[in-house]
Amino acid sequence: MKLKNDVLCATKRFVQEVRYNTLSMNFLHKTVRIVVTKHYICSTTGNTMKKPIRIIIDTNVLVSGLRSTEGASYLLLSLLEESSWVVCISATIVFEYEEQLRKDQETSRLDDESIGDFLDIFCARAEHIRLFYRWRPLLTDPDDDILLETALNGQCSAIITYNRRHFRGAERFGITVCTPQEFLREQKCII
Repeated sequence: MKLKNDVLCATKRFVQEVRYNTLSMNFLHKTVRIVVTKHYICSTTGNTMKKPIRIIIDTNVLVSGLRSTEGASYLLLSLLEESSWVVCISATIVFEYEEQLRKDQETSRLDDESIGDFLDIFCARAEHIRLFYRWRPLLTDPDDDILLETALNGQCSAIITYNRRHFRGAERFGITVCTPQEFLREQKCII
């Protein structure tokens, strides 16, 4: 219970800190600046009324973001509430998230209750996509097919992953496959 409260409090403190300040972080031995405005994170230029970018987050990014409080994966998860993008999920993706987080419990230091609470919060902030059309099999891994299928049904423009090679062919559908760092740099959240 204490660990869950510590994780939630740390996340809230981080989001509060990011909302009102410009924060410096060390990421891959380089100093990275996070550009934040009081009203709209990652919108440093132009119109803030733009249509939000719809993305899919691969399981490896989610696990990485929960393992460490440093790096682009953690920053991506921390900025979900106040960002200019919308995470899209399907029921199958949530089951995969839960399965992988439970396998990774020792490394992430989260118990079953904390994992459930995190997924509840994550799902509340994400947009649920119903899968009407099945596009499988398109990729070599069935778990990755589910991500691509959700991206297609949800009209997403990006899949955020550390395994780009698993998503070869997604570009033909107009879906960008990128790492969290590349995505945040494109959104002008890091320099």
